[in-house]
Amino acid sequence: MLPDGRHLVVHETLRYRSLATLVESLGQAGFVVAEVWGDWDREELAEDSPEIIILAQKLPDPPSEEPQAAE
Repeated sequence: MLPDGRHLVVHETLRYRSLATLVESLGQAGFVVAEVWGDWDREELAEDSPEIIILAQKLPDPPSEEPQAAE
């Protein structure tokens, strides 16, 4: 309920993605997966885990190719 007494109703669609899809998406965005857990207590990921928690690290950008100076 909002402060003025009105009710706010929001409809959302959640999209659940598999671990393989998450890892692939992170890789395409320039990340590498360092750790994966099944909950916030860092328990091993299992089929019945309530969450997929991923620790990922951004890979450094490749060096840009700058044109060689004319001699």
